This record gives sequence, C-alpha cells and structure tokens, in this order.
Amino acid sequence: MMKNFWHSLNAFLKKYHIIKLLFTISLLMMLLLSSYLIFLAKITDVKNLQNTLSHRTIIYDESGNEAGQLLNQKGTYIGLNDVSPYFIDGVIATEDQRFYDHKGYDAMGIARASVSFLTSGFSKDGGGGSTLTQQLAKNAYLTQKQSFLRKFQELFLAIEIEKYYSKDDILTMYINHAYFGEGVWGVEDASHKYFGKSAKELNIQEAAMLTGMLKGPNLYNPYNNEQVAKNRRDTVLEVMLGAKKITQQQYDEAVNTTIQLNDTYHEVSHYRYPYYFDAVIAEAVDVYGISEDDLYTKGYKIYTSLNQNYQKTLETHAEDETLFPNNPNVLVQNAAMVTNPKTGGIQAIVGGRGKHVYRGFNRAYQMHRQPGSVLKPLVVYTPALEMGYTPRSVLLDEVVSYGSDQYTPQNWDYQTVGSLPMYQALALSKNTSAVWLLNEIGIDKGLEKLSLFGIETTPDDRYLGVALGGMTKGTTVKAINEAYTAFANDGVRLESYLITKIEDVNGEVVTQKTFTTQHHVMDATVASQMTQMMMGVYQDGGTAPMATYNNLKIAGKTGTTESTVDSSDMWAVGYTKDFVYTTWIGYDETTDENYLKMNEGDSIKPLFKETINDLLAHSPQTPFHLESVHESVVKEQEEAKKRNWFQSIQENVGSFVDQQLNHLKSLFKQWFP
Repeated sequence: MMKNFWHSLNAFLKKYHIIKLLFTISLLMMLLLSSYLIFLAKITDVKNLQNTLSHRTIIYDESGNEAGQLLNQKGTYIGLNDVSPYFIDGVIATEDQRFYDHKGYDAMGIARASVSFLTSGFSKDGGGGSTLTQQLAKNAYLTQKQSFLRKFQELFLAIEIEKYYSKDDILTMYINHAYFGEGVWGVEDASHKYFGKSAKELNIQEAAMLTGMLKGPNLYNPYNNEQVAKNRRDTVLEVMLGAKKITQQQYDEAVNTTIQLNDTYHEVSHYRYPYYFDAVIAEAVDVYGISEDDLYTKGYKIYTSLNQNYQKTLETHAEDETLFPNNPNVLVQNAAMVTNPKTGGIQAIVGGRGKHVYRGFNRAYQMHRQPGSVLKPLVVYTPALEMGYTPRSVLLDEVVSYGSDQYTPQNWDYQTVGSLPMYQALALSKNTSAVWLLNEIGIDKGLEKLSLFGIETTPDDRYLGVALGGMTKGTTVKAINEAYTAFANDGVRLESYLITKIEDVNGEVVTQKTFTTQHHVMDATVASQMTQMMMGVYQDGGTAPMATYNNLKIAGKTGTTESTVDSSDMWAVGYTKDFVYTTWIGYDETTDENYLKMNEGDSIKPLFKETINDLLAHSPQTPFHLESVHESVVKEQEEAKKRNWFQSIQENVGSFVDQQLNHLKSLFKQWFP
C-alpha cells in the first residue's frame, strides 16, 4: 500500500511540476509579449498624433508658396464646439459610455467581449470592448484586420495616448479621423455629404444616423440602403434614450422622421499638379526613404523646385486639342519637362494627356523612345568642336554608304548640296553630314561624350546610326532635358531633382538638399559655340524658324524618328540661360492607322511655339549675349557688301575724276597750244 501511495504521490508531483512549468512558460511569454507591445507603443510617435491628424502634408514651390496638399483619410478638421452635442452624445452612448471615466481601456467592456468570445465559439465577431481611445489608435496606427495581436497593440497604444491627451482632445481626434463612407473622413465633411449642412447644425436624427455609420460606414450608408441605415439610426436613438441623452419625446419624433439626404459636399482637389506631385512622392519614397503612407498622414512640409507658372503653362497647352494632330480614335500623347540649368531643379512636368492615374505611368520619366536628331548636338557636334572643328568647318552633304552593312543615311527631305558649313548642317538637321562627321571623329568619341551628357547606351548602340538618334532602348524626356542643361550652364550638367527640403509637422528638418552632383561635360567656350549654332535652329534658315516673345533668343534642337509608315516620335528642345524645356509627342503605340505625319502643321511645332513663348513670358528673360553663327555670317556678308560698295564708289569716283582731269588737260592744250 505504501508503495502505491509513493507512486501516486510521485506521479502527482511530476504532474504538478509540469503544470507549474507550463504556467511559468505562459507567464514568461505573456511578459515578453507585453514588453514587446509596450516597446512598440513607446516608440510610436504618440506625442505628435494631434498635429499629425490636424495637419496635412503641404507641397511648396520654389518661392516657398503653397502649391498643393496630399489628402488621404483627412477631412476638414474642426473642434468639439463646432459639432452638434447630439452627435457627441450619440458617439459616447453607443461607442463608449464610460469614456470619461476609464484610462484608455474599459475592464468591463473587455470582460464582456471575452465572455462573448467564449460563448460564440471563439468567433472574432462575437465581441467588442474597444474604447474610443482604442478605436482612435486603430484608425491612426493599425490596420483594420482583426487579430489578437492587433487588439493588444490597440490596447497599449490607447494607454499611451491617454498619457498625453485630454478626453476632449481624444474625442476631437476620433470624430475628425473617422471614416463615414463615400470617400469622406471626419464628421464635418460627412455632414455636408449626407445632409448638406455643417456638423454644428445636425439635428437628433441626423446625428444618430452619422453615429450609426461609425460601426459600418458602407453597411449603414443611406445612399446604398436607406432602410438598413434607418434601422441602425433607430438603434442609436434607443441607446441614447436609455443613456438619458435624449427624452422620450425627442426619441419619438426622431424615429418617425423621414430621412432626407442632401449632398453639398464638394471635394476640392488639392492635388493640384498631378504629374509633378506624383514625381515628388516617388522621390520622397525612393531617395529619402519616407513611406507613402507617412507622406499622406504625418503632415510634412515638402519644399520643391516647382515653378507654378511653368507648370500651368505645360498643363494648359498639353490639353489644348488645337496644338496636336487630330485623331478621333486615339489620343496623341505628350511628355514635357522644364529644368533650371543653374540648379538642376525640375520646375515643371507633364507625363501624359487625358485622364491622370494616380502615380501611374509618367512618360516624362519612365518612357524610353528614340530621340532622333535631338541627339546630334550631344553625340556628334560637341565632340567634333572639342577635336578642333569649328562652327564654320565644311562638312560633306552627300549620300554615302558606310561599313560592311552599307549603312546609307538619307536627309529627311532627300536633298543634298554637296557640302556646307557645320552650323548650317546642324540648323538644317542634315543626316548625311552628321553621320559623315561621326565617322570622321570616331564612334567611341561620340559615345564617350554621350555618357558625360548622362545618356545611357547599350553595346548595340555602337554604330553610326546613333548620330541620328538610333538607339536600341532609346532615352527619356528627363535624360534629354538634363543633358541640354550643360549647354545653358557653361558646360556643366547638374543632376536633376525636385525636392529641396522636407520638414516634419513640428518644423524640424527631416532632409535638405545641400548640394547637387555636377558633371563637367565641356568647356564654357564649346558650350557657347554649340549655343550659337543651335540658335540657328529657330531662326530663318533653320528647321523650325519662329517669332519669339519680345524677340528673345532661344537655342535648341528638333528631332523626328521615322517608322515604317511615317513618323513615330517628334521632339523639340528649347533653352535660354533661365530654363531648359523639352517636349515629345507621339502615340503610345505607332500603327498603320496611328502615326505622326511629317512636314505638316499638325506636328510638334505649334505646341512648341505656344509653350516656349509662354515660358519666356514668365521667365527672368536673361539674355545669352551671344549672336548665332548664322547672324554673324549674315552680318559679315552685309559688311562685305558695304565694303565692296564703298570700294566700287571710290573706284568709280576716281575714274570719273581722272576722266574729267584728262578732259580738262585736253581743253587746256587746245586753248593754250
């Protein structure tokens, strides 16, 4: 018997030790989990929650003026004094009756939720128990996905929030950050969305309906299902009556009131310049490591290089149908960019035409197309000048075949003149001359210079066709625009950017651009010579002569790429000392039905002319203080004509005087033999 007793006792002790061990492990795990959740709550920036919720992320232009805002899950922020007391009473009665008594969590509510969880067969839908503070923590910091870990995080964050804010502050943040369906956040915008009035003017039944929507904004949306919304409203009214927030008479009148909806909410888009703002967000995320969610919710101040006048100019002309080829079936697309060559700051961007898709495809950044003749100054003429050629060096203009594959370039108009000076070859965009010159200086020299301009190439691009912009992958509007800044900036290319500084909601600098990477592409003398040659493109005798605003001088280059049917891409670059403007038009997909036609008015020239002149009008209008080579030659020819005329006059006068003297001598001899 004693043996059995000791055996039973030993078994009990072993079992007891196991239970104790399991209990100890459970306590340890709970301690570790609690410590982890407390740590997460402590490192969460709770102290700035009110600032974060009440402030929007603002984007500023290059002059420090507000240009727009990022508005995600943020409505009009108002104080409790601007809200109907019926709504406040309804929220507290239905969502958290002991709100003003607890410290962020409600023990009775948790117990009730736990019992509901057990009795519902461990269903997550069986409980509630979240206080208003916990709901605020969930809306502000956590996902809506239900899980035990999220509930614990919610609890510890709520405790932390209660340490820093009063109950009224917490309630104010909650009602301004709550979602009410129909894309509307906050009670003020919801009041206008559903009842056409401010939150302060809500009556009892209206306040009850909005209160009811907090539990399920889409489920209890009166626009979707009026009866379900009415039933939920009546439930809220019943709870308010039970909590003595309203009288029996008020209850009876409210439940018998017909729902009258009135939508006067007009969402004002503060996302004013979509393609530019898209690019700003991308740079903040990719370069500075700020998450997109934080950009929208943490009330940053983002200072940029945006010039609002330039941006409006690009956008206005991009949507002007009269400046583009007419195609009733497919939209001719456009991408454009303006950059300050002295700083590298991108001042304006258009990434497409038609409906904008948030952070969608940006043709100015992401589209690679064949650049055509806009590549000639980069890959041919600049390195040629550096190797000793001059703007007046004579180049061949004949149809010639090169290499074993008999590559035979033709001019765009199929006309040749035998030979002509370099400045004319560039201004007239002679393909034969550009290829001949690249062959003379060597492809490697051209590609090396192209790399300094920031244009990426592939091994397959090592052929003479690159002189005409023939590239395997192509390049972007951004890359071409940045490359041409070297001409406007005395030979120095600055890597382009948008953001100059980011501050947090408290005004502390998060990041600031203190320098810009520079690349010495060419000497200032060569840059000036190139500018003098490229001025000829837009003067008489060039490929795109035009009158400019106040007769201001511009330089640049046009380019067209050919397809099997006609043209697939048209480019134009124009620059001054103040800005570089690059624009492209074409179809996203060139087909036999959708292509650009060369040598017609409905090409890129109308768009370029209108845009460049508006940009000039809004610019500082800093002059080049240079003459184009064409102007210099014309002046020299005129001066030569004047010299020849004067010399001819002198010779004629001298001859006449000699004749008269001889005549007088003859008469004198007759009179005085």
